[in-house]
Amino acid sequence: LSAPTRRGGRTRKAGGAVLGGGRWSLVSHLVDASADDTSRTLARANQLLDRYGLVSREIAAAESIPGGFGPLYKVLSALEEAGRVRRGYFIEGLSGAQFARPGTIDRIRDAQPGEEIIGDMPPIDRLPAVDPANPWGSVLPWPETGGAQGSRPKRIPGAWLLLHQGQPVLYLGPKGRQLTTFPSGLATDDVRAAAFAALQDLPRLARRGTLIIEKIDGGPVADSPYLAQLLDAGFVNDYRGVAAEAFA
Repeated sequence: LSAPTRRGGRTRKAGGAVLGGGRWSLVSHLVDASADDTSRTLARANQLLDRYGLVSREIAAAESIPGGFGPLYKVLSALEEAGRVRRGYFIEGLSGAQFARPGTIDRIRDAQPGEEIIGDMPPIDRLPAVDPANPWGSVLPWPETGGAQGSRPKRIPGAWLLLHQGQPVLYLGPKGRQLTTFPSGLATDDVRAAAFAALQDLPRLARRGTLIIEKIDGGPVADSPYLAQLLDAGFVNDYRGVAAEAFA
């Protein structure tokens, strides 16, 4: 992590003490060795309910829970019998056995999608692809993209996901050169305009300097049906594709 230094005509690498720097804490005392497996599973179930609001097989897989969903299912079923959680099919796209607390179910029912307009455009949310707030690619499968089957989005550092009402509309690769579209989310002109406007402003948010998109859905930008809308959003033609400058 430290630059090499020269001494006596020889280059010396950084020592182990430098690489071991930072703040470290022992956590072994936080583990209760007397707790049995049922108590641990109950604690995990409550933690997942607090974290996600709803627990299903996909949640357990995304969290790499030891033992998988089976032990959690038994504990959650017991909580259901005690009236502390409810079982049902609340979220489309997840497996049938879904558990949530009664208050969470009420919030899910109240969260019906609506066309909220801020200014002249629908709101677009921007998240790093690896953000825990992004369920796509972990809890939920990626929607169909506008590119070939091999060009699937990935939850990797540096990639960004743009969403409208929770639905993916655009995915920008980690170096900003590859843009992937989700046609189902870009169904209307106003959403497309808002999505590309938010994309044009992304360099300022990400502090990435100049954003140059070379390919869209695996093909050259010049051949993309979205080229005109990118230019309308503020992108400019570049010999490599289209570019958006950051001014901050």
